[in-house]
Amino acid sequence: MSVSEYKRALLYRKAQANVCKNDYFNKIQSFTNDTVVGGNFLTLEETDNIINSLKDKKINSKIKVEIDSYQQL
Repeated sequence: MSVSEYKRALLYRKAQANVCKNDYFNKIQSFTNDTVVGGNFLTLEETDNIINSLKDKKINSKIKVEIDSYQQL
């Protein structure tokens, strides 16, 4: 994907996120009973970088990992 294609896709994703943001925040608030602060979320660029870095890593493990809660991540 070229830089201009990525930027175009990023603008589209940001616009879609803005459309759904209030519903998403309300859903989080209903689960956590806590006020949602928009500034506490990663940007799309930051999440893309995390995903891309994880894609590049090769993990070889035969150990079974169990995660009981998101806090263990």
